[in-house]
Amino acid sequence: MSKKEHSKLEQELRFMLLKKYGLVKSMKTDGISRFDLELILKKSNDNEIKRIAAKKLKIKSGFIIRENIELFQKFEHGNGMAPARGRQQARFYLSEYYYLVNKSDKALVDKIIGNE
Repeated sequence: MSKKEHSKLEQELRFMLLKKYGLVKSMKTDGISRFDLELILKKSNDNEIKRIAAKKLKIKSGFIIRENIELFQKFEHGNGMAPARGRQQARFYLSEYYYLVNKSDKALVDKIIGNE
């Protein structure tokens, strides 16, 4: 089984579990991941469920983006290994969530991750 087939199978099984548990119920839990929300958006046929998942994804990603901007700013001028690691971690998460960054934060995130 190739890696791509394994990933597809894993997504199918994960969506089946989410569906069995209840898509709305699983979206209401705080522990739902970005990947689960994206999977629900991709696989669900119900527009209402897709709308809820999109809203939850936007809220969740907005919180993570804001948190990592603040983390970067906290360590921006620090010297040493710990501040460098903090900046590196913030850049990684901001680049991962870049496609979800709102317009008001886009310029700041571009500056942080070096896209300017």
